[in-house]
Formats: sequence, C-alpha cells, structure tokens
Amino acid sequence: MKKILVSFIAMMGVASENGSMVTPVFATPILTTSWLA
Repeated sequence: MKKILVSFIAMMGVASENGSMVTPVFATPILTTSWLA
C-alpha cells in the first residue's frame, strides 16, 4: 500500500506541474482501492 500511496503523491505532483486535472481524477480511484484492499 505504501508504494501505491507514494505513486499517488508523485502523480499529483506531476498533475500540479502540468496543470492537468486528468491525472488526479485517474489516481483517486487507485488510492481508494488501496485503502479498501
């Protein structure tokens, strides 16, 4: 789970730099799944 969380934070950072909302929208379900798993 820790790796998934780190990946999520990394994706959020990239999304913020690019000003894109696509990445966070895509990453949120992944983070949610990691918490439920």
